[in-house]
Amino acid sequence: MSPEEKISERIRELPHMNEEHLKVLEKHDIKTPEKLLEVIKDKEKWDSIHSELKGIGPKTVKNWEELLESEPKKKGEAEKETTPAAKKKPKKTEKEEKEKPSEEGKEEEKEAGAEKEVEIVEEGAYVPKKKPKISPELKDALAKRAQIGDSRPGFYRQEYGRYKKLETGWRKPRGIHSKTRMKMRYRRPMVSVGYRGPKTARGLHPSGFEEVRVCNVNDLSKVEDADRQAVRIAHTVGQRKRTKIIEKADELGIRVLNRGG
Repeated sequence: MSPEEKISERIRELPHMNEEHLKVLEKHDIKTPEKLLEVIKDKEKWDSIHSELKGIGPKTVKNWEELLESEPKKKGEAEKETTPAAKKKPKKTEKEEKEKPSEEGKEEEKEAGAEKEVEIVEEGAYVPKKKPKISPELKDALAKRAQIGDSRPGFYRQEYGRYKKLETGWRKPRGIHSKTRMKMRYRRPMVSVGYRGPKTARGLHPSGFEEVRVCNVNDLSKVEDADRQAVRIAHTVGQRKRTKIIEKADELGIRVLNRGG
């Protein structure tokens, strides 16, 4: 075999074969698939060569042997195999063509089926909550408000750790010697305007709805725009009246923020 002869493309296409491996094979004058298969089957020769092929395990060698033993397929045969037989559509008889519905009829059937699917709603199935129709600017303001709220510290009364009665609520410190009022170091942060969120998002529910408090079914008339406003049932309302409010709100397409279970 002449030294100018190049390594076969079939060897180059073997799995996990790289340039370093090809150089080792070329060094041992292995340039054809037949020669490589012969060397693999000869255990003594292969053991000496295999030690130089880094990253090639016994499973890969076995895979090489199987691929080399199989006959190479010609391009024409490979193309024939790649084209699925299903693509060859059998010729239809005149009866089948007559029975076949038109494309317009198919589209009408699909639309009718889609309408039926929309109408059918199983009992107890999950129904997504109504979302408000808000501007992109308001969406950004709500996201910014949430971000500021996460980073906002807790505000406690002066000396809240000294007396149990001061643990809850907030009172501005007014003493002339108050270290908290003077904002000195190592004191709790005091409420100030810098901790506020965006003005456009103030007073809104986290979903973006404007809350309207209702106590009975008639109070649902307070909702002027169901796309921007949602109702919150007062906590004093009983279960019977609450159920009626929820049913009426669902009829009117109004979201109830605290509908319960």
